[in-house]
Amino acid sequence: MHFLTIFILLAISLPLVFLLVCRVFQALIKKKAIAMLDTTLFPQGLKQKQEVMNVCHNITNHRFRNEDILDYYYKIKGLKTLGLDCKRCYALKKYLFSPTTIKLNYFEQCQFYDTFLYCSKRKNLLNQVNPEKNDSHNNHFKHSNSSTEVRSQSASRKKSINKTQENYLLIL
Repeated sequence: MHFLTIFILLAISLPLVFLLVCRVFQALIKKKAIAMLDTTLFPQGLKQKQEVMNVCHNITNHRFRNEDILDYYYKIKGLKTLGLDCKRCYALKKYLFSPTTIKLNYFEQCQFYDTFLYCSKRKNLLNQVNPEKNDSHNNHFKHSNSSTEVRSQSASRKKSINKTQENYLLIL
């Protein structure tokens, strides 16, 4: 008779303890990973973090809470910054590869990626193609058609970057 009550108590308590331990373990992993990502992604501190949150709220039209926005930013920018083969820490890798708490629509995702992930590539590309800064490199191609194409592409890229993206570049 005692074996039956012990078995029932174990059958009820073991899954509850397992679920509790999993929740606590996930919370500890998240806390440790966020502490590591804060130092990596926000080297200038709280001011930079607040500016990023304001930009994200403008992109999403204030639909999400600060925690959700930061979770999305940490995971997307963290994967971009640290790479997919992050070998720093188990907690960081586990956190970065977990799903985000929010889902942005297509236009918000495009604006987010253009703002935070691709803006430095565009700026570097403009500096490489800009004929005023790279005169010695462009002298070799002065008489070819590809040089004029590159210059026209450079001018069109400069026109396509709007003022808000230039402000976002200052954040990063």
